[in-house]
Amino acid sequence: MRCSAWRITKEKLPKNWNSLPIGPESVAVGKKWLDDKQFPILEVPSTIVPIESNFVLNPLHSDFSLLEKGKPEAIRIDPRIANLLGKTEAGM
Repeated sequence: MRCSAWRITKEKLPKNWNSLPIGPESVAVGKKWLDDKQFPILEVPSTIVPIESNFVLNPLHSDFSLLEKGKPEAIRIDPRIANLLGKTEAGM
């Protein structure tokens, strides 16, 4: 069974949704999702990679047990980025 996600676009988020520290308006969006218990998954824009999304799971949702996890996949970090972050390839 596929579980649906509540997808929130940047346009529907508070003005400073990606600011640190996290503002009360952003917290309220997440709280509404939890309180409504309508979707086990919340899809939000990534603050780091604007064209990507992050998925938040609600383990208290009644459909949480229906979610299936896939096989983990290794990701390759470009050494140029790792060097910028001061990390070595062996330490990644």
